Amino acid sequence: MEAKKRLYIVSFGDSNKYRVEFEDVANVDPFHHTNPLCKVEAEIEEYLGKLFPGEPLAYYETPKVTEVNWDDRAEYESYPVLDDKAVKEIEAVLKKGVENMESQKVLDSNAPYADVNE
Repeated sequence: MEAKKRLYIVSFGDSNKYRVEFEDVANVDPFHHTNPLCKVEAEIEEYLGKLFPGEPLAYYETPKVTEVNWDDRAEYESYPVLDDKAVKEIEAVLKKGVENMESQKVLDSNAPYADVNE
């Protein structure tokens, strides 16, 4: 079976969008272990889990993935590749996003009349 080339545009939380290109040899689920995105998703989940244990962070950990037709790949050449450098950039953006979310929770709970529904 001939390998099918795939192109995905990926982001996490409020991060930039990145390109993921790979050959799908077995025509399996795009999130199969051969997809490089699986490794990145696991790294980000582990990173955030260590920084913010017990927090529900699905919005930040779950990638937003859009498959792009391989023939249209020229339109997406300006997107950076999802590599180790990109993962570090994503982690920094997500860390800031979670910190902001937690700060907002504190502000909301300290607001006047915050105990009204208790």
